[in-house]
Amino acid sequence: MSSLTRRVLLVQGLLGAAALPALAQGYGQMGGDGRAGTASGQDASVQGDMASVATVTIRDRAFNPPSLTVAVGQPVRFVNEDGVTHTITADDGAFDVEDMTPGRAVRLTFPAPGTYAYHCEIHPMMTGTLTIA
Repeated sequence: MSSLTRRVLLVQGLLGAAALPALAQGYGQMGGDGRAGTASGQDASVQGDMASVATVTIRDRAFNPPSLTVAVGQPVRFVNEDGVTHTITADDGAFDVEDMTPGRAVRLTFPAPGTYAYHCEIHPMMTGTLTIA
């Protein structure tokens, strides 16, 4: 093997190793299982462009932001950054994500316009509203 080939292989190996922490970090942000939720609360494969994903953070026993407007089909990612388990439950029963353990993230998409009030079943004072336009 020539010294040029060895250098190319070494650089490729170093670049690949440098990318591993970033990949692991992104995987952990999705809740560790690499899957996301749908509007029915079922797990489904991740879809869509990460740049177009709206995020609701669960922290200090509150949904932040408490009110969010997104386009039809635009994913909404919920991330539990709190130290306790929560739920994301639509007041009208349209979706119910149970067992949002600390660190878990789910992604919901809504195929039609509407307004969805939601709450945490465990902590009823936690409320939010999603408007799909």
